[in-house]
Amino acid sequence: MVGAAGLVAVAGVLAGGLAAIGRGGPPEVVPNSVIAIAPTSNHIRTVIPIGRRPDQILALGNALFVASPLDGTVMRIDTRTKEVVTARGLAEPATLAVAAGRLWVGGVHSTALTRFEPRSLRPIDRIPVGGAGTPWLATAPGSLWVVQPNPLIPLEEQVLRLASDSGSVRQRFKTGAIPSEVAVGGGAAWVSNYGSGTISRIDAKTGTIDSFRVDNAADLEYAYGALWVLTVEPNTVRRVDPRTLITEAILPVGRCPWQIAAGADAIWTTNCHDGTVTRIDPHRNEVAATIRVGHRPLSVSVGRDAVWVGVAEAG
Repeated sequence: MVGAAGLVAVAGVLAGGLAAIGRGGPPEVVPNSVIAIAPTSNHIRTVIPIGRRPDQILALGNALFVASPLDGTVMRIDTRTKEVVTARGLAEPATLAVAAGRLWVGGVHSTALTRFEPRSLRPIDRIPVGGAGTPWLATAPGSLWVVQPNPLIPLEEQVLRLASDSGSVRQRFKTGAIPSEVAVGGGAAWVSNYGSGTISRIDAKTGTIDSFRVDNAADLEYAYGALWVLTVEPNTVRRVDPRTLITEAILPVGRCPWQIAAGADAIWTTNCHDGTVTRIDPHRNEVAATIRVGHRPLSVSVGRDAVWVGVAEAG
C-alpha cells in the first residue's frame, strides 16, 4: 500500500545537475538519466540524472513522469522549474498512463492499479484487477486498457477494458499467448501476443477480434493513420495498414529495439544494444536520422518541445 509517508518532494536537486552540464558544448549523457532531444535538430540538449533504470517515461505538458521498477519509485519532474516529486514504496512500477485526470501506475507483479493525483503524486486509491500483473496500459476516451500476461497459467491471460473514471471492468478479452504491449487508435485496441507471434485488433465498438501474424513484436504505436510495430530479430519497424492489416513498409532500426513513440512529426525508437535512437519520417516511410546517445536507451516519450529518452546502464 502506498501512503502519504512514501512521498518525498525534492526541490533544487535537478537545477544543480543541469548547471553542471551547461558549461559549453553538448551535455554528456550519463547512465540512469533522462535526456531531452530537440526534435528540430536531433541534438541532445538536456541530461537529468535520476534513479536506476528508467523503464517507463511519460511526457505530459510541462511534466515528465518516470517509473523505476528497481527503485520502486515514480518521479514527476517539472520540465520548466526542474522541481521533483517522488512517490516511493511501489512494487516494481512498470507502466504509466493518464486518464480521467489521474496518473495510473501498473506493476510487473501487481494485481492492482494505483491512481495518483498527477501534480502532487498523492496516492488516491488502489484498484484491484486480479491477474498476475498489470505491466501494460493504454488509454482512450473513457477507457483504460490493461494487459495481463501469465505465461505460467495461460487461461488467466487477458486484456481488460476499464472505465477510466471508476476503474470498473467493462469488458474482458482473450487475444493470444503472452499478450504484452497495447496501443489504442483507429477505433481499436491493438495487442501484441508475443507467445503466439500475432497482433490482435480489438474493435472498440463491437469487441470483435481480428489477428494477424507478426513475430517478435516488442512494442506498438498507433499514429499518422497507421499501426507501427517494433520487432526484434529482425530489428525493424513495420508500418501496418489498420484496415487491411497488411504491412506497407519495413524499416531497419538499431540492435535490440526497445520502445517506440510518436510525435513531433516522426516515429522514434530506442535501440538498447546500439545506444541509439532512430527517427523515422512517417510520410516518406524512411529512416531520417540515427541519434547516438550511448549506454542503454530504453524508454521514450514525446513531449511538448522535446523527445525524452530514459537511459540505463549498459549491460
